[in-house]
Amino acid sequence: MDEPVLDQMMRLGSRSEHDLDRDLGAFGLGSDTAALGIGRNKHVITSPEEGVYLSAMWDLDVIVRERKFVKHLDVATEEEIELFESAFARSGFEIPEAGTVVRITRCDRISRKDLHSAKGAVSKYIGQTYRRFLVPNGGLEVRVNGDKVEPTDPMMRDNPDTLVLMDEQAEFTWKDKDGIHSDTFGLFAVHLPDFGGKEANEDAGIRAGTSGFYILRNGREIVAHTTLRQFTQHAEFARFRCEVTIPASMDSQLGVTFLKSSLDVKPTQGLNHKIEQLTAPYRRQSRKMHLKSRKDAPEQVPHDEAAKQIKSRSPFLRKPKAEIEKRGPRKKTDQKEKKGKDTVKPRSPRDRTQNALADQATFEAKALGATAPFYEGTLIGRHIIVTYNSDHPAYQRLILDNRDNRGQITGIDFLVWSIVAAELRNHDDSSARFMEAMREDASFNLRQLLTV
Repeated sequence: MDEPVLDQMMRLGSRSEHDLDRDLGAFGLGSDTAALGIGRNKHVITSPEEGVYLSAMWDLDVIVRERKFVKHLDVATEEEIELFESAFARSGFEIPEAGTVVRITRCDRISRKDLHSAKGAVSKYIGQTYRRFLVPNGGLEVRVNGDKVEPTDPMMRDNPDTLVLMDEQAEFTWKDKDGIHSDTFGLFAVHLPDFGGKEANEDAGIRAGTSGFYILRNGREIVAHTTLRQFTQHAEFARFRCEVTIPASMDSQLGVTFLKSSLDVKPTQGLNHKIEQLTAPYRRQSRKMHLKSRKDAPEQVPHDEAAKQIKSRSPFLRKPKAEIEKRGPRKKTDQKEKKGKDTVKPRSPRDRTQNALADQATFEAKALGATAPFYEGTLIGRHIIVTYNSDHPAYQRLILDNRDNRGQITGIDFLVWSIVAAELRNHDDSSARFMEAMREDASFNLRQLLTV
């Protein structure tokens, strides 16, 4: 970079022009906010041509002390030139005639206790965030402490067992004060493979907290595993992921500001509805495949009495809200319809569901794995489904050992159903991980207490 470009790079809000079709930034704040997200000191050494070296730096502590944004900009010193050359040599690169080194120090935002874990966290973040640009996907090569960063694909495209549910471009039109606009965005949804149970899937990064939408803006990931307020993260959706690729021209519809963070990105109602309309059927498909993939327990115990009692006392119970499909109107067999004209007014996808309360109880037993929780709860239509894990020792001690004691079984069913109903009733994005951790910790303690 020459001196004017370096000067703009070190400003909080540059005045340079941005190409919305190609540039990752749009506000002139990306370099500085990225540096602030890692450490307190940003130091840039650049060589615009052979033999010419420039240096610039700002320090957050100095800015706070001076109460204004101040920076250093000058010709690089001999020590800085040596630092420039050693940075490339240490990573195995030839020293370029023109190049730039960005050095961030006093890194107080990585939240890692040692260098090894900090290096791993930075490499993982870069590998996933810039996966479209890294070799071999693109032409960018990044090294962290000399080690090359490989692209990380949360969609697991390279795994032959990954099922691609959809891969298409969608057109979206919106209106603002400048008129009517239209552009296309990409949707790529997958159902991830089962690596062999809960523990193996978690080792592969597959869990409820990593399901959902991964939003890319101009090829860079800006939000990972968000639900866009379309569903709540639950174990039954753990294997559903959808990559949403949005051009920068749609920033206003995506709700992007200079932070480009998961808390900041809030799509407009129109865009969010468009994404939901296109992806909801595939999310439901992934959910069904996950539920069907679980093996039945070798021995089933009847739970009819609990289901019957819950149904009869339903008006007095606190239950989660459910969405059920509306029944369509009966078709008329009049002359117009015989001629191929539909006399029934079409409804939008949102009109096809109606709110209800989950007043049905279903109990089942599945072999979920030795390390999985004692139970899982699922809401499908008006049914609260309690799934006992037959591989958990609590199932043997509390259910199978009492198979002939119907009163005991019903009492356990009431207890677990009540916990599940409470979880589902209060289940949202903010509480999902907390409830999952509570269930796993309680099941872990039960496992330890009941294992002989």
